[in-house]
Amino acid sequence: MAQHYRNQKVDKDVYSLTIERIERIFDIFDNVTVSFSGGKDSTAVLNTALEVAERRGRLPLRAIFYDEECIPLETVEYVTRVQHDPRVNLEWYCVPLQCRNACSSKDPFWYPWAPEDKDKWVRPLPEGAITSLPFLEGLERHERPGWPEINHLIDNKSGSSIYLLGIRAQESLMRQAAVTNRKEDNYIIKLTEGIYKGYPIYDWQTEDVWTAPAIHDWDYNHAYDNLEMLGIPAHAQRCAPPFGEEPMQKLWVFKEAFPQIWDKMIARAPGVATAARYSNTELYGFGGGIEKPYGINWASYIRELLEKQPETKARVRFDMPKSEKAGQRSGERSAKGEVVQNIMSMINSHYKMTGGLPIVVDAKHPRSGVSWKFLASIAMRGDYKGRRSLNAVAIKFEHPDFPKMLKKYETELQKIKDENRLWEIQPTLDSNLESKT
Repeated sequence: MAQHYRNQKVDKDVYSLTIERIERIFDIFDNVTVSFSGGKDSTAVLNTALEVAERRGRLPLRAIFYDEECIPLETVEYVTRVQHDPRVNLEWYCVPLQCRNACSSKDPFWYPWAPEDKDKWVRPLPEGAITSLPFLEGLERHERPGWPEINHLIDNKSGSSIYLLGIRAQESLMRQAAVTNRKEDNYIIKLTEGIYKGYPIYDWQTEDVWTAPAIHDWDYNHAYDNLEMLGIPAHAQRCAPPFGEEPMQKLWVFKEAFPQIWDKMIARAPGVATAARYSNTELYGFGGGIEKPYGINWASYIRELLEKQPETKARVRFDMPKSEKAGQRSGERSAKGEVVQNIMSMINSHYKMTGGLPIVVDAKHPRSGVSWKFLASIAMRGDYKGRRSLNAVAIKFEHPDFPKMLKKYETELQKIKDENRLWEIQPTLDSNLESKT
């Protein structure tokens, strides 16, 4: 369990390094809070933070749990056990924040615990849950923000504050980049004045996340036992609602692993029943089977796909100092406009990074990470949180995969030229596309 920093080994295990980071966090910040999801990663954060807090006389440790309603009953049971731990002061939130629903292009968002959907709730409201927040009062359904946008807004403490999250670099190149840009305190990121977020287990691997509970005899979420029995690999085990772009591929897992809530889940958000059957097919932009109609170029095909995206208003971005009482809108566009913005940004970045080289159909250019089929999959599915777009990661010249990716790109481009198909990969989308959204 040796840790690698900037690809250099150090002679300490990740557990010891995490304890050192949390010790420093308690040195720096007046208030330390764990953002607890009930998942395996936040379990590691909670228990390492508890070890330090107990040694320093900083108990009970504050933790916040955002209940997404469509979660396994085993998760509810586990969070309840944590709530009853005298070392933890857990705040249980059941508020109707905006969540992505990739199961439906017509209704791209759903809202856990929305009062207007009470007859569809998957579970009864937990006893003692916090069900309202001042800055949500009076907002229309489409104006409600998402949890990441208001996580730091529930800070009610004086002095400096930090929220510890179970984010690991292994799960994303973007996350890896976020924690390798600085040599000192690279796991501490500023949110707003006096409020920070921390990634104390950023360098843990999946095996570390499961080794630690076994060694230290931690309690854990037994929903993972169900997933293990289904043969789901440890790195792919998830207990969060599977309605987003990537999790949607595992909808069938909820049907098999958590039948107690499945019947209500398929009626909770629009399109779930259909997605459960077809989410791994080209209907939802998966399976690698995207093919454009004959006689049009890829830009025109993507434009057709984008026209099918809904005009539903997209999420409101909140940016509120903790001294204020009301959220402030910093931008709003239609759901379609959100996807268009992501795609146009990736296209523009490609031409800038490559010096104007064409985008080809299948092979992603290593400098931009995009191809026409990749862009078409985003246009088909939607990508309102920009998570799918983050997969368009440019790699550096010295990266070991760079020559192989570049060769694949150059081979495909030459084939397109030889077959006189350059018209299929024309460089821009319709110039009117942005203005229409």
